[in-house]
Amino acid sequence: MMLSKIKNRSTKIINKVRRKKDDVPLRITNETIDIHRENVLSGGRKFKYPMQYSKHKLVYNAMIILLSVSTVFGFIVWWQLYKSESTSDFFYRVTTILPLPVAIVDGEPVPYKDYLMKLNSSVYYLQNNRKIDLNNEDGKTQINYFKSQAMRDALLNAYARKIIKQNKISIDSKYIDTLIKNQRMSSTGEVSQQTYNTVIADYYNWSEEEYRYAIENILIRQTAAFFMDKEAKELSDQINSVIRSGNSNLSIIASDFKTKSGRQIDLIDSGLVPKNNNDGGLAHKATELSKDQVSETFQSPVGDGYYFIKPIDSNDTKIRYQYIKIPLKSLNDNIAELEKSKKVQYYIKMP
Repeated sequence: MMLSKIKNRSTKIINKVRRKKDDVPLRITNETIDIHRENVLSGGRKFKYPMQYSKHKLVYNAMIILLSVSTVFGFIVWWQLYKSESTSDFFYRVTTILPLPVAIVDGEPVPYKDYLMKLNSSVYYLQNNRKIDLNNEDGKTQINYFKSQAMRDALLNAYARKIIKQNKISIDSKYIDTLIKNQRMSSTGEVSQQTYNTVIADYYNWSEEEYRYAIENILIRQTAAFFMDKEAKELSDQINSVIRSGNSNLSIIASDFKTKSGRQIDLIDSGLVPKNNNDGGLAHKATELSKDQVSETFQSPVGDGYYFIKPIDSNDTKIRYQYIKIPLKSLNDNIAELEKSKKVQYYIKMP
């Protein structure tokens, strides 16, 4: 019974194959060429569909592997930065590529790279310049202090960037070049860029690009501080008006406006200093004035306030001058207010 069924099925298959062969003419003529073409194509289709299936499967598997690797890598980065709070050079480089936040201030993300850049530089200075053992109690205390300082700097950077973006204030990159060039000036002349980069690397452990980024952040904070302190600008305009009216007694002017405004207004005597003194351009500005002439409002590249400068005495190499300084209110005060109103959120534990 079973054998007869198998025999019948075999006979059917053989007949089917024979019919297919018989359907195709043996000779290729103009009338039969379409039949032969279709026979050849149908024979190739059985190889085409499995290849297509393999390609889709390959892409699918590659996507699964990529997703798995990305997930694992993302978890490692998250754990190292937000749980272990790693400060290694590798994870610092990760933060320079990925825009990861370390905190948020007034709705503005605080770049993790700003925090690590400052912190790692401070730690490098402690280890290589002050030779401090960071594993003892004193070393750990200092690291905690520098962590707080690095976070504060990062918060200031982010907050200042928000201010200048909201108010569409631009920062001239050429001015950054000028600041760096001025820093390369010494009493013996201009220091080469290579020598200057070596000093920066030895002191801060920063590359030329990182140092430029740090200078840019400082300039952004200064610009934001000048913009925010409207009262200092008004005082500056008022003092400037008094000086233009003919009053050049800086001592009396400083005392009067200090009493009227209730703000800190400093009167300082420089003493004899080199004409190329590294004081934010004050000495250089004094050399441009005649004796007892008072300058217009002067904003130092240091960016900490408004100045009025008056030369007192000079010789071939040195100059003495007085100046009034109207200090700017620090952006730290704004950050403190934001912390009180719960508008600062940290994503890592702070000491």
